Amino acid sequence: MSSEQGHHTSLDDAIEHVVRDMMHVDPRPGLRPGSGSGSAEDDAEDEAGFLRFKHVVEPRLEWSYSGEFEEQDNVPVFDELDPVGVLGRNVGRAALINRLLAKPAGAGAAREIFSLEVRRDYSFDDEAPLEGNLLGESSAAGPLEAILRAYPTRRFGLRLDADYSLLFSQLTSLRASGNFSLGRQRLDFTWTPRWQAASGEVVNNQASLGAQISPFPSGRLSVATLINYDIEREELRDQRHLLTWAGSCWALRLELHESNTVLRRRRDYLFSIDLKNVGTFLDLTGGETTGGL
Repeated sequence: MSSEQGHHTSLDDAIEHVVRDMMHVDPRPGLRPGSGSGSAEDDAEDEAGFLRFKHVVEPRLEWSYSGEFEEQDNVPVFDELDPVGVLGRNVGRAALINRLLAKPAGAGAAREIFSLEVRRDYSFDDEAPLEGNLLGESSAAGPLEAILRAYPTRRFGLRLDADYSLLFSQLTSLRASGNFSLGRQRLDFTWTPRWQAASGEVVNNQASLGAQISPFPSGRLSVATLINYDIEREELRDQRHLLTWAGSCWALRLELHESNTVLRRRRDYLFSIDLKNVGTFLDLTGGETTGGL
């Protein structure tokens, strides 16, 4: 029985049913700011606060197995959950999850406002250790993983993922992401550094910042931007900016996009006019590439 990320099992359904009965909870994780809630509901919860809290401790044991089969190398790998290589997969997981549920003082169902999960995988296949290096050091147990989620209000969310190698006593990866919304304005950020387990050398260190601004109460004008910056190389890797002006039955869009790689830089421009019940009426694109082949 496995409940890897992206899959929902009968165990998950049973746990959610019990939690819902205990506190009349809508246990959808996080209720990310700006999703599924109007501004009036956000304001009401912020002003009223929470009436009561409940702490749930959830130990969990999982096991996933996939056997070997012919021509396994020809099977496409869609995500990190798919087994890679010819040996299949035989891995168990032990996890301890702490959840803090809160019920608003006003109307509305209780929801999860904080959770901390600590887990570790273990390979039951001697030929497929989860950690190792070229010197022959290996471990059937994988790195210690921690996942922290905090959603104290509907307008703010924070998530922190960290992997720590007990074999090499080294932090190997970190992912920090969060968002904040106020009315129609929204700000998102992500930071994803990674290190070599054996040497501690930096493998990757990038950060992204996104913003969406709608300065007028009518909401006709909106500006969205997303920037990705390589901290290790001190280089702006990708940036995208979108300007939209919406009328009652039409919309004007101007989009600018620039991406940088080691070999080349690419700029793209897009201007479009969209009509209600018609779609894109006019679409003008352009761009240029410098460097590379």
